Amino acid sequence: MDEGYSSAVAAVRTIRAATLLAGTDVPLSTVGFLSGYADGPHFAREFARRTGTSPGRYRSVITPAEADHEPAL
Repeated sequence: MDEGYSSAVAAVRTIRAATLLAGTDVPLSTVGFLSGYADGPHFAREFARRTGTSPGRYRSVITPAEADHEPAL
């Protein structure tokens, strides 16, 4: 698979997950599924690797103003 394509897909998945984490109370496992991950552990690892924090921590510290912006990748 093309590295550029893989990187773009990963970025979109992370942005989708961050948006769901910030704007909904959907369970973390569902956020991962809706963002394109096959399972919760893979989602948690990849989200933490790309953002520097776990999905649960991200949800707990994000402010409404920050939710309007894409996460730093």
